[in-house]
Amino acid sequence: MIVTLKSQAAQRTALSATLLALLISGQSRATLFTEGDELTLTYKNVYFNESADAIDTRIWGAERDEWVHGLFADYKSGYLGDWIQFEYGLAGVEDIYIGSRADNVTNLPGATAANGFKPDTLFGTQTAYIGTRYQGDGFRLHAGGGKKARQYAIYQDSLSRIQPATSVGFDLNADIGALRLYYTELYKMSQRDADNWGDDLRTYSGDKVDALRYYGGSYEVGNGLKLELAEAEDYIRERKARIGYRHSLQGHQAGPPTAP
Repeated sequence: MIVTLKSQAAQRTALSATLLALLISGQSRATLFTEGDELTLTYKNVYFNESADAIDTRIWGAERDEWVHGLFADYKSGYLGDWIQFEYGLAGVEDIYIGSRADNVTNLPGATAANGFKPDTLFGTQTAYIGTRYQGDGFRLHAGGGKKARQYAIYQDSLSRIQPATSVGFDLNADIGALRLYYTELYKMSQRDADNWGDDLRTYSGDKVDALRYYGGSYEVGNGLKLELAEAEDYIRERKARIGYRHSLQGHQAGPPTAP
């Protein structure tokens, strides 16, 4: 079992005390987990200070003066029986300070003029995902489903707030030598300031979207060259093609020439 602790500007608060308790609990129960497990504890501390006219002389937008912090516990198991794996993540976010000039809070829900822009606390499941794999001769298949923050070439759940957005659906992947193929279908999404399982997908006009589907593939040509294609269907229609080249600089140093 691997226990990783990440911290950003930790404060002496109830959340930091909870973090210590979680760390002790994770270490004491290590024998209950399988080999290759990972438990990551992360403490975040974020301050937003934004004015409506601070960017490009805008005269619209939100006034934000918010300081929030959050505790995140993420567990990822090893493969049980060499074929099944599960992930679970729990998040808790609360405010430390909301300035008197603020008329919007972007990291937490429930802030309104009626309650003096005092936001609610977030506490809920961020990740609940189960996957399976099959290893063959020269290929590997993987299938998984559940709730998590997804990051793919053509679709990314937003990471721009203290808590990431998440989506609910299933994923299929196949690796055949240097070729990788994938397909994902999503049914729900949980916003960056929500702690629910997920809301139905809807258009900007409020119409329900049954599912969002995207698929793609990549091929490692060799010598650092990679080709990638991706496409999204239904409400979001998008295609993407990319050619990448990676060259390692390991063992090489750049600097001013030395004197002869």
